[in-house]
Amino acid sequence: MGLLSWLLVDVAIQWGGWAVSALLKTEKFFDMLGTGSFAALAVGSLLASKSMHARKIAATAFAAAWAVRLGGFLVMRVFKTGHDSRFDEIKQQPFRFWIFWTMQAVWVFTTLLPVLLLNSSSLGGPAALLWSDVVGGVVYATGLAVEATADGQKFAFKMDPANKGKFIDSGLWSYARYPNYFGEMMVWWGMFIFCSGGLQGAQLASVVSPVCVMLLLRYVSGIPTQEKQAAARWGTTQEYQDYAARTNLLLPLITLLLSMERDPSMDDAAPPHEDQPKAQEAVAGKAGTPSTTESQLISNLIACSQDRGLMNPSKDIVAILPDAMKPFIATGLVMLLNGDLLAADLCKRNLFGEDLSRYLLQHYGDLCVVGCSDSPKVQKNQSVMTLLLSSVPRPAPPTQ
Repeated sequence: MGLLSWLLVDVAIQWGGWAVSALLKTEKFFDMLGTGSFAALAVGSLLASKSMHARKIAATAFAAAWAVRLGGFLVMRVFKTGHDSRFDEIKQQPFRFWIFWTMQAVWVFTTLLPVLLLNSSSLGGPAALLWSDVVGGVVYATGLAVEATADGQKFAFKMDPANKGKFIDSGLWSYARYPNYFGEMMVWWGMFIFCSGGLQGAQLASVVSPVCVMLLLRYVSGIPTQEKQAAARWGTTQEYQDYAARTNLLLPLITLLLSMERDPSMDDAAPPHEDQPKAQEAVAGKAGTPSTTESQLISNLIACSQDRGLMNPSKDIVAILPDAMKPFIATGLVMLLNGDLLAADLCKRNLFGEDLSRYLLQHYGDLCVVGCSDSPKVQKNQSVMTLLLSSVPRPAPPTQ
């Protein structure tokens, strides 16, 4: 059987599932037939292959294992919870429901292309173990582990009555908002790399498989739907806003690395960061070369702020600062004394006033330390910012 034959089989399965589901107004067959199609087409194409090869068998086993794992989990979840929130409204509208079933048919066929092409090839590639076999297998296994772990953690969280109405921010979900989707993307990149050892020429265009998975999850039916639901449920709460600000959308590694490399000055009891003098020089450089008196004032202001636990510095010191220096010193305090403060975020919130905020974003955005902008240090230091900036001439921002 060729690719067209497998596409027709796939479409027949999905449209048959839609007909029954639309009649019963249920979504409980959607994931069952979606993942089941992966296993059916993978195994079917292997059995219809003209020759057997270890790479074909392994790729088919990989696809079937992923389908059984994900399908079993999704079916168990929908029967356990009683519904799938994605289809609460759609299942009442037959035509829209048909669109989702048809999209699933396209998703199944496109995603499984590397396996279908591998199984339909005459040989299946060299008999020897290739680098693509090892790398692809590792990426696939890692992705499967991440996806399964994330799904399990979220399901256990939602099944706990104490967490009703809450969002999960523990386990893998403390490092990424959608680690399950990240794992699935890895699975299909791994599958393509693994299958590529037996593909050649135009068959390598099946790289469209992992690319489409990424685009679909990121921009169509995965993250956009989940983000919309999350915004409706918790978008107005400070807790969720903080979680979204500190957590990467997809890549757990990025959030993990940032958490390992956080500025020690984030801790109130920590000594000044060792890079503070360099940052101070950078801020001073942005403002032009200050005089010795102005440099001393900056040092006194910083020292005074540290001594007072980041509370208000002496009003006498502030009073004698040149107006043109105050916004630069204010920005310096943000960066030097608040490792967990994103100054650009405060600018966007218009804390400094529209004109000055725009100026600081333009000239100091590259110096800001990325982190949480709603920490206790921000609240402590807001009075410092207000005091320093209250007498800055506006609307015209200071010039270099």
